[in-house]
Amino acid sequence: MNQFVPIKPLLVATSGRVLLLSLALLLAACTRQSNSQTQDAAAPAIPVKTVQPGPVTRQSAEVFPVTIVRDRESGVSFRVGGVIEALNIRAGQRVEAGQIIATLQSTPYASSRARAEKDVNKLQNAARRNEELVKAGAVSDATRDDTEDALAAARAALDAARYDENSATIRAPFAGVVLSRDAEVGETVAPGQRVVRIADLASPLIAKASVPVQVARGLHTGHTAQLHVGDASFAATIRTVGALSDPKTATVTIDLTVPVQRGSEAATAIPSGTPGSVSFDLKLGVKTSDDMLLPPEALLESKGGEGSVYVLDTRNSVAHRTAVKVLGFEGELIRIAGLEKGVKVLTTGAGFVSEGQKVQEIRP
Repeated sequence: MNQFVPIKPLLVATSGRVLLLSLALLLAACTRQSNSQTQDAAAPAIPVKTVQPGPVTRQSAEVFPVTIVRDRESGVSFRVGGVIEALNIRAGQRVEAGQIIATLQSTPYASSRARAEKDVNKLQNAARRNEELVKAGAVSDATRDDTEDALAAARAALDAARYDENSATIRAPFAGVVLSRDAEVGETVAPGQRVVRIADLASPLIAKASVPVQVARGLHTGHTAQLHVGDASFAATIRTVGALSDPKTATVTIDLTVPVQRGSEAATAIPSGTPGSVSFDLKLGVKTSDDMLLPPEALLESKGGEGSVYVLDTRNSVAHRTAVKVLGFEGELIRIAGLEKGVKVLTTGAGFVSEGQKVQEIRP
């Protein structure tokens, strides 16, 4: 005879086993999580070095290149074109004011002047005859007036021809020294083409420098500077600060005057075009913007002017990833914006850190 097994008690027993198994699994998971947290808490912090971003400043030791020129330099050229017939000066030669520099072949201009003189003589004779003929009634007043008008035009043409003929000779505009000879005898030159360049030695020496706009803002007329040419140094003063910035270089032209000092002819003997350098008497550490400077190893990434760095949370000794704007290089440092003052940025070891990770600051 078959035995009857109750179904309900079996189901209860089965449910009890499932419940016990679930409780056991949950307890094991909690134990593993607790162990993991204990291990994480016990994990050593990553050693890192930090740096505080520095402000963007300009220092008085900053040096800029200059070119030494005379304040009064002139490029001498013919007002008319032609073939150079005489050019008897060389670079470095002294010239006096009004001294003949060069001449063109004068035949074309002499011929034009001669024709203009004949036209004037002819019309002058006609004008005198007309005066007598008008009195006799043989010539009308209108004919006489037309002759007078033609004579006035001929005289103007003669003046122009004489002016052109005189322009075939160029003279030194002032006493000085020839800086360059830019043409030769027999060469055909156009009107306005430079033949020689002359510097007035009586004019002061000017040092021309191009400085960044940030530096130019702190410079004024009369500001002192130190000019360096070779092994020599001279005191210089700012004569003018340019009002226009070069859009390509973002620089402003500064003109400095080198004073003539008694007993010292070294400064006045500097040839025009000599290169040198100038250092301005600026205040040390003058802040130029709210941007900051960082060493390149502090930057984690950079794309399209955007980047990020790790900033140290000094209270909890953890690292937080912070977005910054990358503005370019300033010497060997990176210029950035977007950080608060006084923060510490991770440098060495930053590549091994993740967001919120515990770090240990290595002090020098």
